[in-house]
Amino acid sequence: MLIYVTQIIYVTIGLTKALYFEMDKKAFISFRATKDDEDFLKKVGELDDRSVSSVLVKMIRYFRNKGDAKKTIRELNK
Repeated sequence: MLIYVTQIIYVTIGLTKALYFEMDKKAFISFRATKDDEDFLKKVGELDDRSVSSVLVKMIRYFRNKGDAKKTIRELNK
């Protein structure tokens, strides 16, 4: 089941307030990785309190926000 959140929602339970951000993630992408790559992504996720998929999205957005696919390829192939 896929659930799409299209607005920011604040929820208060007892003294805890949770903030849910807007998400518009509809594409499902799957790929294979080495155990070392998986361990690295998990470690980054633990340090930033994120899931592996959230880490990957953040990495993709880092390059996408630079706005130049050719520059991205040059950086990745260094």
